[in-house]
Amino acid sequence: MADIDGLVIINNTESDITEVKLTIAESTRQVNVNRVLPMSEFATAFQAKEYRGRPAQLSWRQNGAAHVSREITFFLPREAYKDKVLTAFLTISPEGKIRAEAK
Repeated sequence: MADIDGLVIINNTESDITEVKLTIAESTRQVNVNRVLPMSEFATAFQAKEYRGRPAQLSWRQNGAAHVSREITFFLPREAYKDKVLTAFLTISPEGKIRAEAK
């Protein structure tokens, strides 16, 4: 378990990513982002929430096509304990793969 108080979506592709939505399983929580420009990132902060390793799913549109990730679980560093507040990072690669980590 760790508290997360921010999300950074990194677009490592050559085109805009739009209608980005991160949904946490077994929860009504979600984060929506309108657009992430090519080779850039979008960051947002929110009140710290406890993350218990629940899977998440990321969906987005790119070049007119809808994409949905496989189940995502954030890698938590060993030093991530209850007293730490982390930021979640999601990197979208040109192949449509997602790398998720918290630091």
